[in-house]
Amino acid sequence: MAAGIPVTTPGVPNAKVVAENVAPTGDPEHVQYVKSMPSGLLPVGVIQALTVAASSVALPSIPSDATYAMISLENGQIRWNDDGSTAPSTTVGHLLTPPAGDSLYFMLEGRQRILNWRGIRTGGTSGALQVTYYKAVTP
Repeated sequence: MAAGIPVTTPGVPNAKVVAENVAPTGDPEHVQYVKSMPSGLLPVGVIQALTVAASSVALPSIPSDATYAMISLENGQIRWNDDGSTAPSTTVGHLLTPPAGDSLYFMLEGRQRILNWRGIRTGGTSGALQVTYYKAVTP
């Protein structure tokens, strides 16, 4: 396992952090970090699949009470955004590349972000998403 990733931290608060050498040389092991679901969330609906292909797509069948979405990406590289005004393209949007033979996970918080989410593949291989929606439960 790699000892760590060199990180450059700018001296400005809230500035970007730049990571270098993300794939350590000679280290075939892939370490994936998945944040656990916050307590107080209840799944709504069923897990859904979505293929992210050459045209921009939205998340599928969003339940009316969903305020969180857990999304996993398999297969192809995609770009996405959730600003509601800029359509993602092969060069515009947040880039996600799943590790070979593995998945990459991320979570959206907030109903409007879920409704605004759009994705598009960047190359010839479509991305395969699995989406589970959640709502906050008050005790």
